[in-house]
Amino acid sequence: RLHRGDGFQQWYKRNCKCEIIPCYSPPCGVTSKRQCLWTDMLLPRRDPMKANQVKYLACVNKGDGLCTWESQKAEV
Repeated sequence: RLHRGDGFQQWYKRNCKCEIIPCYSPPCGVTSKRQCLWTDMLLPRRDPMKANQVKYLACVNKGDGLCTWESQKAEV
């Protein structure tokens, strides 16, 4: 886990071929298979930085150029 200011963002930009598209109000959509739609901001009265997508998921490339949200919980 990275804990420095923008360390994770810099790492993500260098290493991930995916792009996160924030959705602030519908309608929302993506224009490329390399994009993941971030919808946490649509939840009423929730801080988007504490919502489910940002806490438990990551936008990752599945290897075929398609980016999708994947769980980051450790498997037992």
